[in-house]
Amino acid sequence: MKAIIEADNLTVCYGSSEAIKDITFSVYSGDFVGLTGPNGSGKTTVIKALLGLLPITKGKISLFGQTQKSFTDWGKIGYLPQKLSSLNPLFPASVEEVVFLGLLSKKKMLKIITKDDKEKVQKILNALEISDLKNKTLSELSGGQQQRVMLARSLVAEPDVLIFDEPSTALDPESREAFFALIQKLNKENGIAIILITHDIGCIGRFANKLMYLDKNLIYFGSFSEFCRSGKMSSYFGPDSQHIICHQHN
Repeated sequence: MKAIIEADNLTVCYGSSEAIKDITFSVYSGDFVGLTGPNGSGKTTVIKALLGLLPITKGKISLFGQTQKSFTDWGKIGYLPQKLSSLNPLFPASVEEVVFLGLLSKKKMLKIITKDDKEKVQKILNALEISDLKNKTLSELSGGQQQRVMLARSLVAEPDVLIFDEPSTALDPESREAFFALIQKLNKENGIAIILITHDIGCIGRFANKLMYLDKNLIYFGSFSEFCRSGKMSSYFGPDSQHIICHQHN
């Protein structure tokens, strides 16, 4: 199986300081990767480098078999940044209009809304159970509802990969569980690969099938079952912490 994302000896510097160093990993269709590590470990840096939002100091990135520089089909990758919305919540656009924005990346020429576009938007609103909100503005919605709207905006372009940066920080526990269950369903039923940054290493194993742990260097990347059997990881985290992570996964 061909990897859809490949990073080879990826290094990114801020000035003379290395944010990440020699990071190598591959993501395949259907993967659900929990990306975690302490504050300042380089989690968001890796994601921004993958998306071309940060320059690479050393190494290379391939996306869907193409070099990052030659890759143009960005509609294949949906990205939800750390802030709930890249739009001002007071922006006077309806939920339906916000979701339409997700289709713009696929339009090469005229940025007009077609009948097919309207059907795609309605379909995704129905799938995420937010069709009744389509005429409301973001400022009228709860945090969980806003999160679903932004997910709809990413999904409407029918991506192969969804990347989330701490998506649950603004959500209450009930909304957080519902959101994780939803993206797990998208991963299992639609085969969409997921990369999800989280600080909650004790919880992510309930949803993800792979763990990536960074601390500027790549400490671990692989399946949760391999992590649980690893004596090296037991020494690094301590047997008690390793047990907590594995217990949640199992």
